[in-house]
Amino acid sequence: MKLQKVRLRELRAFVESDWFQRLPVKPISLYRAESYLANPHALPDDPLIYYWDEEDKIVSFRSVFPAAFNHEEERFAWLSGAWTQLDFRKRGLSLRLLDEIYKDWDGRLAATNFSPNSRRLYERSTLLKPFCKVSGRRFYLFVNSRKLLEGRMGNLVFLWPVIDNIARLWARNKLRKHRLEKHPNIRWEKHAFPDRECMEMVNQQQSDYLFKRGEVELKWILSYPWLSTDDRTFKQSYPFSSYAKQFEVYTVKFYREEKFLGLLIYSLRDGHLKLLDQHFTVDCKEAVAHFFINESVAKRVEMLTILHTELAERIAGENNPFLFSKEFQHHIYSSIKRLPQNSKIQAGEGDFMWT
Repeated sequence: MKLQKVRLRELRAFVESDWFQRLPVKPISLYRAESYLANPHALPDDPLIYYWDEEDKIVSFRSVFPAAFNHEEERFAWLSGAWTQLDFRKRGLSLRLLDEIYKDWDGRLAATNFSPNSRRLYERSTLLKPFCKVSGRRFYLFVNSRKLLEGRMGNLVFLWPVIDNIARLWARNKLRKHRLEKHPNIRWEKHAFPDRECMEMVNQQQSDYLFKRGEVELKWILSYPWLSTDDRTFKQSYPFSSYAKQFEVYTVKFYREEKFLGLLIYSLRDGHLKLLDQHFTVDCKEAVAHFFINESVAKRVEMLTILHTELAERIAGENNPFLFSKEFQHHIYSSIKRLPQNSKIQAGEGDFMWT
């Protein structure tokens, strides 16, 4: 078994090779590869994909992408995507890849995580420690029981249609009684991409945040999504997100009369609406809460994720149509010993914003 690395300057040739095309499990999708190649913080010699090669096949891999802090010159790497073939698990292959990445990136790693297995691995590792968590809530409307319960009720699949029908009837009944609201003094506009006015506000507020995500970063992220709505090529061969029936990203601008108050960016993927980024000059939580409630109703979403404590509490306290909600947290891990503790964190840090 041999450990292999793919650097940025090798990435395009790697994904275009005949060997890559024949792989039953691929360590990256073409869409993610294009994003990695366009990363404004990446350098040609950066190693981005690490994998174990067994008889000319990949049995375990990890990928990373470079990023930057606002208050430090040195870059770091976000961990994003780790997989090991079933027959090769419990051999420490993933941890050994993590050790190699740690060495290559001079101990400067960060990770965000929602997978229980990855979370346990990070917590067992002596390299990555919990750095902070972003708290909020997840709200449910037109519930999809299979997505929610498959891991817990896999052998009771006959119950899913029953649960879904009950949930739909409950949701429709709540919607009949629900009155759409809009803040009386504030209006909003929806755009496909942040305009010049938005970017100026983002740049003005960038230094308030721990991770660098100004105009340059937003243009990169929004121009190179990791998901396709028409290409299923990697749906079976790549273990992570590559295809969605629905994937839309919008920028919403808020105004009081003609005064620009701020913006938010959100995505809608297969019935899941989530806040990704926001910048405001004044407190607009009530208006933003009304927007997300109205948008959830208009799009008939399955769930809404708000990783912002005060905004989530405002939505929960408003007249809303959601069937139920629960606390939801986004954990961030880091191997960097000294990081600013008082900088703001956006909702969509790490790879959360791409998927």
